[in-house]
Amino acid sequence: MSPANIGPTVIDPVLPLADTALTAHPILGLARFARVAFMGGDTSALVADLEARIAADASDAGAFMDLSILRQLRGEKEEGLRLQGVALRLCRLYRVLDEPVDGGSAPLRLLALVSPGDFLANTPIDFMVQQQNIDLDLLFIAPGESLPGVIPDHDLLLVAIGYNETNASLLTALVPVIESWPRPVLNRPADILATSREGVAERLEGTAGVLVPAIAKVSREDVVALAQGAAQLDGLMPGSHYPIIIRPLGSHAGTGLEKIDAADALSPYLAAQEAGGFHIAQFIDYRGADGYFRKARIAVFGGTAFLAHLAISERWMIHYLNAGMLDNPLKRALEADAMAGFDEEFAVRHGAALRQIASRLGLDYFLIDCGEAPDGRLLIFEADNAMVIHDMDDATIYPYKVPQMKKIFSAFRAFLETRSAQAM
Repeated sequence: MSPANIGPTVIDPVLPLADTALTAHPILGLARFARVAFMGGDTSALVADLEARIAADASDAGAFMDLSILRQLRGEKEEGLRLQGVALRLCRLYRVLDEPVDGGSAPLRLLALVSPGDFLANTPIDFMVQQQNIDLDLLFIAPGESLPGVIPDHDLLLVAIGYNETNASLLTALVPVIESWPRPVLNRPADILATSREGVAERLEGTAGVLVPAIAKVSREDVVALAQGAAQLDGLMPGSHYPIIIRPLGSHAGTGLEKIDAADALSPYLAAQEAGGFHIAQFIDYRGADGYFRKARIAVFGGTAFLAHLAISERWMIHYLNAGMLDNPLKRALEADAMAGFDEEFAVRHGAALRQIASRLGLDYFLIDCGEAPDGRLLIFEADNAMVIHDMDDATIYPYKVPQMKKIFSAFRAFLETRSAQAM
């Protein structure tokens, strides 16, 4: 089979399709293992079993891939990525196993194009499709490499590759290939490319009812110049003023993220950071009247927005796991109320803004981390296709999340069914 070239010239963009039953290596996948780790379970037995499989058969690509996931979940990122590399040298196609669903109907076949990398590199789609009568195949491709000459047949393609500096060239090369894809496609590469922090700000600039803080991509030398007074903030980010927030390029989950109240705070910050470049953004104080900061994660697909979680914190830098939701019944009650009233309240209040965001981003499925600005506008922190939503929270502590996540996942399944039936 001759490869279909992923590069400036597409040799054969009309790719032949074939059944994959005998070629896709089965894996348990991220969602299954993450649930065990998230609930504090011991993964040692799982690791030992996979290592035994590899010892018995060094060509067991599925065992290498699952072990890669487990090692990363255990905090062994370097080893996990090494094992992933071994798996990908053996095979590029993996079937995520799921529990069978009663009903007798044929499963929907979803093919996801993914890239090598850690858990932030791709849409964590297997969380969304568990027990939904979906056969999920993951086809790995890497920058500078080729698609296989025969593509596994499928009902729907999801480009699950997230934007980062490494994936940018891969997404660019995929643009012409996806234009002639033989099946319906979700999330075209050209739109994913626009989900960099500055790209989202550019696409959403001027959207009624939306506030995207001013943002700039700057070099370390730029920040040194700010710290020394040799450059002015307005020169790098017109119209901005202190305080700002700063983070190393490519960082996530608050790594290296700090609020800078004045230029003289930049030198100590740089002393603690080795990065060669940074994102700086205007800081917006988005505290509510009750003194809490709120950050919502919203999934958008099929013309509808769904609240996946609402983190509530006394601090401006919020992540759900550091917001103190677990230990605070009041915060959980506020989140439960927000979920119960989302369709009639938040989604109505920001309905026009959310529709405009979906139109401007162009993505079929994406997520937004957002708050509400003091003037009532929707305050956008991030928007992309690679954030995670899940149903792993303890149902005895978060009982209100069980129906909410079932609602989201069922709606997503219906959305996939509708899109798979649409003509190209």
